[in-house]
Amino acid sequence: MIAGVVVTAAGVERVMEQPGEPPGATMTALILGGAGLFLCGRALLENEVYERVPLSHVIGVAVTIALAPLAAHLPGLAVNVAAGLVLLAVAVGEILRARRPSAPAPVTS
Repeated sequence: MIAGVVVTAAGVERVMEQPGEPPGATMTALILGGAGLFLCGRALLENEVYERVPLSHVIGVAVTIALAPLAAHLPGLAVNVAAGLVLLAVAVGEILRARRPSAPAPVTS
């Protein structure tokens, strides 16, 4: 998770220098790869702690991968916003999942 945050921060810093320029492969990898790396780390943590992999994280990683080919046609700032929206959507998905009543524990005799 920490590596994802650091990588994303590096991508954001580079975009701040030239926000309107289309990102190259390196900047795209930093921005979208950092978000995906964070989500993978968070999913691994949930798997270790709660013995489940959140579907929202899997979808978030898939969306960051799907955005990569489109990133070449967008300004760097738009790619940053897209990565942020993916992370926001995952957070909202997790909040909604947490608010659902949990299934009752199975009865053992």
